[in-house]
Amino acid sequence: MESGYPQPLELTEMMKDKEPVWDDLIKKHGLEKIPYKHVGTWQFADFCFHQPSDWILNTNKLRQAGFNGMQVDTDKMFLHQFKEMAENKIIPPPTPPTPRRADLGPNGRPGPVLKTPSQEDDPRHLPPNFYYNMQDYCEQRVKAGARWTWSSLRPGPVGGFNRGSVMNISVSIAVYASICKELRLEALSFPGTELSWNALNDYVDVDLLAEASIYCATHKETANQAFNINTGDYWRWRDVWPKIADFFGMKSGYPQPLELTEMMKDKEPVWDDMIKKHGLEKIPYKHVATWDFADWCFHQPSDWILNTNKLRQAGFNGMKVDTDKMFLRQFKEMAENKIIPSPTPRRKLQPGSQEE
Repeated sequence: MESGYPQPLELTEMMKDKEPVWDDLIKKHGLEKIPYKHVGTWQFADFCFHQPSDWILNTNKLRQAGFNGMQVDTDKMFLHQFKEMAENKIIPPPTPPTPRRADLGPNGRPGPVLKTPSQEDDPRHLPPNFYYNMQDYCEQRVKAGARWTWSSLRPGPVGGFNRGSVMNISVSIAVYASICKELRLEALSFPGTELSWNALNDYVDVDLLAEASIYCATHKETANQAFNINTGDYWRWRDVWPKIADFFGMKSGYPQPLELTEMMKDKEPVWDDMIKKHGLEKIPYKHVATWDFADWCFHQPSDWILNTNKLRQAGFNGMKVDTDKMFLRQFKEMAENKIIPSPTPRRKLQPGSQEE
């Protein structure tokens, strides 16, 4: 069959009159004689198919407790279970579909370049892309008889404590928040869109990325393959941003779409004064943050998440870091190493008082 698109149905009502069809299927295909009223739970199916929003769990706590069995691809789980049902005569054996162009979407138009969760074997987007060129080169060298193997790790945005990295979101957030605090702003506004505020994200801790790189370089299970990697959880800015604001002693603001590339252009004098006032490491303002990359992160129009089961199946089980704790740990490291000022706690109000 071809895949259909959403058609809101109440299966509890729609499937009420299908008992004669089921009885005929039992006779026609020699199925196990399970009464129709016991073969499906339409109320629960309606509950699953009519969820108004995302329904996901953070399972890092169980991984942190040592259980690393959660590395099953849900699509493969469904197909495996359907096959078992057919083999055990619960449902008829399916017939193969009519071939159809795999690269076409609805109405014969090209399908989307990116889907989420993204997988390693998803189609490539339109080149150029340096990472594609690099992987192709490695593959060609190995085919030509190179005596080494390669592995490619594909993270989303990276968070870490460093100086001058082009694509590190943690330092840019810390500098933005510190400057807002220095300018005596009460609230730390989220400098992005409401779409990005509510979208699902996954980032990766730079320490975890390094650990995974060593693993891939030293285990034959990962040879000559690409792997997605993240911290291990999916999260939204609307849940993480208040914790970031609190760390810097500020109230949490709401989405205020800003172009930090423009908004932060004139803040170099503020940064220079902060270096003197707080005894910070003398990092030039142009090297301390990457505002264009921060704008990219804060203006994502939809979910941006990866499926990382392939790396877990290859034996790497380090992806169990909570992203909110990652940010706070890295901000603390930056303050201890005089990259940013040590944050001061927000003034606690007395019971019955009001904020100005």
